[in-house]
Amino acid sequence: MSRTDFAFHHQFRVRWAETDAQGIVFNARYLDYADIAITEYWRALNFAQKYPDTQVQNPCEKSNDPMVRSHPTG
Repeated sequence: MSRTDFAFHHQFRVRWAETDAQGIVFNARYLDYADIAITEYWRALNFAQKYPDTQVQNPCEKSNDPMVRSHPTG
């Protein structure tokens, strides 16, 4: 798929601290990237200006991604 197939796109630069020694992004960072994408989408829609009384939050209550999970302790 190309960018023109999507209604919205946001360019994002991966930072050095978000990668391992081989330059591969840490799996846990993808949820951060999803949060940034959702926030930028709302910003592009000018949602806060159009609906000032609405408080939108994007909590991630559960991830079904098998690569992103907390490490068991104990």
